[in-house]
Amino acid sequence: MFDGAAAKITSSGVQLNGAIEPNAARTTWYFQYGLGTAYGLQTAPAVMSGLGARPINATLGGLAPATTFHFRLLAQTSTTLFVGPDVTFTTKALVRARPAGVSVTASAVRHRRTASVSVSGALRLGAASARGCNGDVEVQILRGADTISLRDVPIAPDCSYRKTVTLSATRIQHATQLGVRARFTGNATVGPSGFVRRAVRL
Repeated sequence: MFDGAAAKITSSGVQLNGAIEPNAARTTWYFQYGLGTAYGLQTAPAVMSGLGARPINATLGGLAPATTFHFRLLAQTSTTLFVGPDVTFTTKALVRARPAGVSVTASAVRHRRTASVSVSGALRLGAASARGCNGDVEVQILRGADTISLRDVPIAPDCSYRKTVTLSATRIQHATQLGVRARFTGNATVGPSGFVRRAVRL
């Protein structure tokens, strides 16, 4: 009487297709779907009037990426419930955009017993959506090859970040120059960036 198939599969949606050849003047049809053969969810019922084979479809959204779902097509007449075979589809994996990079500027001021290192910059998204302007930039301050400070700095909605780090005298003793490294650590829509390094004089 009918069959079902999945099409237009994305990371969060799908179109469920089927065909029904009613043997009654009025037929109500819908899809059941879920993570297993218990289903648990269904599309809104629709009514088909008249006889003769014809295609039907329903669109689902809000699905989890990279997940296998089960579904089946059901049709109800006044006397009979017809149940189609179990069919599966797998949503696509979510592909995160690649950032164009992270810009970094840094300066340092030595005080009597401390030093202040100011780091700022911005996440460059390139073709990625502005919705990617969230997450953290990992900022490292180095003395030679040794990391003497490690901070996660939140990105502002305008894609910028800024942080001033105060270092004790014991950490900077005899140093005339420090290294600053920064990288975006990624979020749900944008992947991580590589490190960018700058040198600052004390």
